[in-house]
Amino acid sequence: MAGYPKQGGRELCGIYIGIECSEGEFMCAYKLELTLLEYTEYFSFGDKNSLTEQQKIQVQVPPPRYVPRDVDYVDAVVKAGEEMQFYYPFIPEEAGDILILVNKTGPIHSNGDSSLAMNVQADATQAYTNWTLPYHNAATARSRTFDPVQPEMIDADKDKLQQACDVANSGPDCAILFSVRGETDYLDSHFRVKVFNGTNRLYPFEPIQDSLQLADTYKYYWFVSTAAMAATPEIPNWLHEIGVGIQTPGMDVDMYVSIMDGRFPTEDDYDYKSVNLGSDWVTISSNDTKLRNENQHSWNPRVGMVVVVGVKARFNGASAYSVTLRGPNPSFYDFETMLTDQEKRITVPENPLRSKDNPEWFVFKWYNWNHEDFEFGCKMYQARNNVRKGAADFFLNAIGETSFEENAISGLPLSAANSMWFTYLDIEDGDDQDSVTIYKYDTEVYPQFCYNCWYYLTVKITEPEETKFLAIFASIKDIGDEQLELEIGRSTRIEIDE
Repeated sequence: MAGYPKQGGRELCGIYIGIECSEGEFMCAYKLELTLLEYTEYFSFGDKNSLTEQQKIQVQVPPPRYVPRDVDYVDAVVKAGEEMQFYYPFIPEEAGDILILVNKTGPIHSNGDSSLAMNVQADATQAYTNWTLPYHNAATARSRTFDPVQPEMIDADKDKLQQACDVANSGPDCAILFSVRGETDYLDSHFRVKVFNGTNRLYPFEPIQDSLQLADTYKYYWFVSTAAMAATPEIPNWLHEIGVGIQTPGMDVDMYVSIMDGRFPTEDDYDYKSVNLGSDWVTISSNDTKLRNENQHSWNPRVGMVVVVGVKARFNGASAYSVTLRGPNPSFYDFETMLTDQEKRITVPENPLRSKDNPEWFVFKWYNWNHEDFEFGCKMYQARNNVRKGAADFFLNAIGETSFEENAISGLPLSAANSMWFTYLDIEDGDDQDSVTIYKYDTEVYPQFCYNCWYYLTVKITEPEETKFLAIFASIKDIGDEQLELEIGRSTRIEIDE
């Protein structure tokens, strides 16, 4: 029988055992035992085939344990000096960055410390006896906090994992191998293993859009904070802000957050929560009492901190929402107010440091004081010397003063995911202008008409060349707003068609 199924454990197999009793037996009693055979590894110097039995050091190596995907986890215990192996199938087309988290679950002062090590098995179709299992002295990556309370974690980049998997041209047959080692003499180490898949990972300033269908159901997201690790005496403070905005009028969701141990938060088990009517906002900072400050037994974010965000639907029906993460450094924007029917022309100087990873932002706000139908328009202009260059992203959203679907974190549009309207213009491709018209009756659709709110426009420039753009909020004559002027001493005849 093969040591493991194909595709790094993604194709599970089953063993069926049938027991047939002899015909005519009055009672058919039996005892069935199944034992998973371990293989023997020989550690020695020289050629093991030429050694005598007395010269061989035999070690029984059990097969690695499978760590399920999604919300499952594995509880285990490892003795001092021993290592327990695990594997997790890596599916490039369904994965992002991967986080391996080992949460130490035993009681304080009676639980041993543990460490974490990782390798990548490019061709996991081989029997596990041929896998390159990680050990504390032979691994691609390691984590050890030297603290029996704080978790161990390895944050693996998807691109680097993909490169390691491509070494053997194994296609989908790739697995992440990791081991947990007991590090405290005379104490067992109790722990819980969880692997987070990057498909629901949050990244700063990259909002995501999602939805829930049923009341009291959850969706979960996560990110890793290394802010405390990067803090310095000169800049000791850091801040993470998480905002959830409502994108389906009349619906609502709540937010629950857990830190450090990787558990999935609920309304009964959380570290932070926001249950406002409408948008929600949670702040995690270096000054929080939940984190290690004066209490040495509290969580220590200086070893790295996994944050899990749970979004719960309040009502049945499609509830669309956005999730935005900002931080760990404070973000500052210069807001410029725009006036109705007045163009805003901006020339962005050439900047060789500007790129997709280092964009330049422009933020404008506008209030529809007259409560009129309006049109927003934007346009790119050729740069100097008539060079047909210039590109920009335009994002539009609204934050209400009497409605609560958005807040300062979720409402400031940073991508299509948290915008009511967006466009990308590139002169070189022939797309140099765009516009959208919003009417007073557009109160239940997007883009939405708002009577008491500020409209926020953000413009994102990523090209290093000089860029010129124009933006305008223009009033348009409302439907049914035609007026006749009555003059003193003169009659006016009015005909109204059916």
